[in-house]
Amino acid sequence: MIGTPANTSVGQHWRRECLSLGERSPVTVQLWWVDLRDSSGEYGILRQTLSPGEIERADAFLVERARRHFVFGAGMTRVVLSGLLGATPEELCFEVTADGKPRLAGKHADSGIHYNLAHSGDLVVLAVCREAEVGVDVECMEDPERILEVADRVLSLEEKETFRTIPPSLRAEQLYRVWTRKEAVLKALGAGLRIPMESFSLPGLEAAGGFVKLPQCIGFVSASCPQGYAAAVAVNAASQVTR
Repeated sequence: MIGTPANTSVGQHWRRECLSLGERSPVTVQLWWVDLRDSSGEYGILRQTLSPGEIERADAFLVERARRHFVFGAGMTRVVLSGLLGATPEELCFEVTADGKPRLAGKHADSGIHYNLAHSGDLVVLAVCREAEVGVDVECMEDPERILEVADRVLSLEEKETFRTIPPSLRAEQLYRVWTRKEAVLKALGAGLRIPMESFSLPGLEAAGGFVKLPQCIGFVSASCPQGYAAAVAVNAASQVTR
């Protein structure tokens, strides 16, 4: 079971959502959402939980929004995971895999807790799963002029053919749904940039939600992200731990 943050001085405006993915062997994923507009007062508190290296990375960002994304993402990860592990946020250690995916390290490396972060616009989302590797993505649909550009680098040839048949007024929503699903699947696989998104197809250009059927993955599109955003979460069933 995934609990609440141990640090009660933050998290009052965070939203938690629990998803069960799969039918035969369900995998539970907890999503933690924070809207930077509602939680600006927590910035200083979360920054204090970061390691010296993380603070150095945060200060290196020249764009304020990027800096806030990093601090809230890293800080929320520390607060939520420390609550699960019975530790303090400052105790946690992290490392990055060869594919660039962060994970717990040190004495908590074998805790069985997997997590993934994403951010866009004013939202930061953290996905946590005990049973399997997890990936999450969120995208703000704030620039309709980018539709064709995004479609060209996200959709496979088959998906592009379907995309052309969709009424223009519906294209943005459908495109961002597929984009976030693909990002989440690749992150769950730990594939990084090794698998181009245009190299594979996913269901989603016609259905409003449900499961993404891809070998070794189960994906689910979150139906509760704020208006103007699209989000998806996926788990790598091949990495599932039997308890």
